[in-house]
Amino acid sequence: MGFFNSNPERSDQSNCRSVGRDGVNAQQFNWYATYTDAANYEGGYLTATTAASAITLGARTGGTGADNLDIKLVPAGSGLVSFGTNSASASITGTGYISIKDASGNTVKLMTA
Repeated sequence: MGFFNSNPERSDQSNCRSVGRDGVNAQQFNWYATYTDAANYEGGYLTATTAASAITLGARTGGTGADNLDIKLVPAGSGLVSFGTNSASASITGTGYISIKDASGNTVKLMTA
């Protein structure tokens, strides 16, 4: 039985499922929190792009959907969200910042160089 008729579910290895394995074509999985029609929705997507060599997790809206959707990464228990590697530096000059929200919903700024 397929995930969608045009996108059969496959087994890559033991206890693992893949959806949409289609050679060199980029794949995208969409899901919706609200959906009225193709022009009015709130939802998310996960995509693998070959041009950018990246995996993207994103939020999107259309029409009457909210314009600003947060993306929450929620670990279990005392687990943490991990990003890449840390490089120590004696001194660094900040050139800007990225705004994120902490677990309490407070906006904090991370310096960028």
